[in-house]
Amino acid sequence: PRHPLSYLMTLAHVGNRSLKPGEPEIAGLPSLTNNNWNLEILEGPEGPTVEFRFDLGPNELKPLGLNGSLQLVKRFRLSRIPTDESRQAAHRSYHLDYEVELRNLGAAPLQIAYQLDGPTGLPLEGWWYTYKTHPTKFGGAGVRDVVCKAFGGKHRMFSNPNIVEREEENAEYPMLSMFEDDEQPRLQYAGVDAQYFHSALIANVPIDEAPANGTAADADTDPDTDEYVFEEAFARTVAPIDTLRASRTDVSFRLVSPVIEIPAGGQHRQQFLIFAGPKKPQVLALYGLKECVTYGWFPLVAKPLQWVLHAFYRVVRNY
Repeated sequence: PRHPLSYLMTLAHVGNRSLKPGEPEIAGLPSLTNNNWNLEILEGPEGPTVEFRFDLGPNELKPLGLNGSLQLVKRFRLSRIPTDESRQAAHRSYHLDYEVELRNLGAAPLQIAYQLDGPTGLPLEGWWYTYKTHPTKFGGAGVRDVVCKAFGGKHRMFSNPNIVEREEENAEYPMLSMFEDDEQPRLQYAGVDAQYFHSALIANVPIDEAPANGTAADADTDPDTDEYVFEEAFARTVAPIDTLRASRTDVSFRLVSPVIEIPAGGQHRQQFLIFAGPKKPQVLALYGLKECVTYGWFPLVAKPLQWVLHAFYRVVRNY
């Protein structure tokens, strides 16, 4: 099936207009998800940055009863990796720096909220024989599942079967809330989890350095800020339900920011990391994603057996 693009962004609120349930975008505005954004490549001390901009001028905002101009910006930058050949450097090479910026170019304050979708189309390597266990429930997960964690909270998985079931039973509003018991969660990460690969949007907080022995540290630092508070977070299907095997259906997440008042000539910026890499425990731990590796219902048995497996590999160079 044709997968939608990853990390699509649109407005969830502007002025006195908000997205209604089931509405793809605010009526009366140009489509931010289907129209092209302006592209510019910027050179800087931290390396090349790809910047996408979408301008909403007076003509676009006038139907909403607003005077002024608004610019939405998305920036992607490959991080510079240390030149040494340490294991730490190799494990830190699986992310992009990502920024979202809202610029009020008008002469009056604007109240704005944005909607951001997650990654799509994660690879399905070995889908015909793989089996993933759910981290907290007895039973299997899907080939692709949605995971998330709030600062100070627990790792949560929303399995593909549950997301698909939600769409089948509620086509009018086919999204699962990921934080029903929390009011405006402070999001540490939200991601899509496959058998061997993972992609996640991560709060850009300092990543702890690994000890000299190469063992990964835990990047679970609470930034003690409201910067990563979101109004809503959903797990959802992003493609038609797979007719060959429903658990292969492409799923992702959707985040909705709280309403932010941006003064005239002001801006609001949020910084994230986009992780896209293998589910290697040392790699995931450096990004605060270690709980995305599930060892089944008997981790006290599975983890020592994993150590034995790797020990044999070090001796005979074959699993």
